[in-house]
Amino acid sequence: MDRNSLLIVLAVIAVFVLILLLAIRGESRARALKRRRKAELGFQDLSHVPASVLERINWLYSRHPNQQIEIRSLTTLERDEYALFLMDLFDTGGEASTPQEDVLLVVSSKLSLPRFTVILRIARDGILAK
Repeated sequence: MDRNSLLIVLAVIAVFVLILLLAIRGESRARALKRRRKAELGFQDLSHVPASVLERINWLYSRHPNQQIEIRSLTTLERDEYALFLMDLFDTGGEASTPQEDVLLVVSSKLSLPRFTVILRIARDGILAK
């Protein structure tokens, strides 16, 4: 290889490394911003998942028989008549992990709501869009 070919290869590798570093940096900034916003709203981090929350999640989020739910980034906001839990869910029971970010669980003894799911509208053509 001559000197120019070596410089081109090194430049391509340098660009790839730069893109990778910027992506990692952007992801950590986004996580930090998300944590800060949760703290501003009054949510507090929980180091362990309460059994009652895990039971409710398993009941509400049942998709397939081999399902194994993993809860990450669990935060809570507790008030007198209700408790809010904000978390990220990962279904690790199948071939691939399916992430569900920013799942909100509302627990209240005064609310009597049936099981329901909120689906966001997708900005595309199709049944769930528009």
